[in-house]
Amino acid sequence: MSKLTIARRGLLLTGFPALAVAQPESVSAAKAVSLFATGVNVGNGADLTEDTLQSYTLPANRLANVGDMLRITAGGSFAGTTDSKNARVRFGAAVLSAPGGSAASTVRWSVIANLVKTSASNQSYTTLGAVLNGPAASGMASGTATVIDTAPILISVTGQNVTSAVAGSITCQFFSVEFIGAP
Repeated sequence: MSKLTIARRGLLLTGFPALAVAQPESVSAAKAVSLFATGVNVGNGADLTEDTLQSYTLPANRLANVGDMLRITAGGSFAGTTDSKNARVRFGAAVLSAPGGSAASTVRWSVIANLVKTSASNQSYTTLGAVLNGPAASGMASGTATVIDTAPILISVTGQNVTSAVAGSITCQFFSVEFIGAP
């Protein structure tokens, strides 16, 4: 082992073993890349069907590697009626989260979903959904999806008033999709 000489303020120290300093490994930091974002407020139609409020089409093969991840964020409001209302975040045909509400006053809802590719056309996800200022319809969920990732995938936020055909009783006020590549 080589000897290290340290000179400081007129003192000369010799004879100490040199320390091997490990160099940091080259780690590529995964960065979130915004694929889509909107703050346009969109409401449901005057019907009892599930209406698409916001959507983004993920290009084919965007989830190319095991570990590639999407972060989907959405939020809006339920009108102040006692109607039964639902907002859904969908990845293809899979429903990732479905907050609901039926409070007599306006309530806010939001969803954060994280979805990761686990193998060819297989995904695993976790979601955190919340309904604020209203009855408890919040919580976490997790699951799996089998959406073909070699074709374009529709990611959407939908709204449905299942009680009354009232337009705008469910709104989506923001929606974003971020991509985080596998390390």
